[in-house]
Amino acid sequence: MKLNFFQERSAGPALSFGVSDLRILGAEISGFMSSRAVARYSDKGWHYAGRCYAALVVTGGGSLLFGTRHTLTFMSDPIEHFYFLGACLSANGVAIAKLDRQSHLWCGLERPMWCHSWRIVSPAGVPVVTAVDRIARLNPWDRVPSIDAVA
Repeated sequence: MKLNFFQERSAGPALSFGVSDLRILGAEISGFMSSRAVARYSDKGWHYAGRCYAALVVTGGGSLLFGTRHTLTFMSDPIEHFYFLGACLSANGVAIAKLDRQSHLWCGLERPMWCHSWRIVSPAGVPVVTAVDRIARLNPWDRVPSIDAVA
């Protein structure tokens, strides 16, 4: 996978890193460049190494993994493009979550889900990460049937 940092009105990425396992903890993204590298979100954009970026884009078919390191509970199908556009996360062009900066939670837009900590893992890394755990498929872009439709 690749993590690309885009500045406003930029045709190409200002920075690009090869990644295999990104960790998202509230308004922070880590797991690239070195174990200490962190991109942080503020009202103005994503900050890394003293610069502000309008968007972060992850490409390469990664899967979302939800749960703790030792107890994974849900995994998405592979997703070719993740877009962190400001405080919004999109998967293949569909907005799926928005960051609530006060609670440091990502709130689902299509599904009623809230996450503080989750990961984006490359296709090669998924079997290694999920080898021990039994986890269910959950695609956050799938709509949940309304209660009225079920009744």
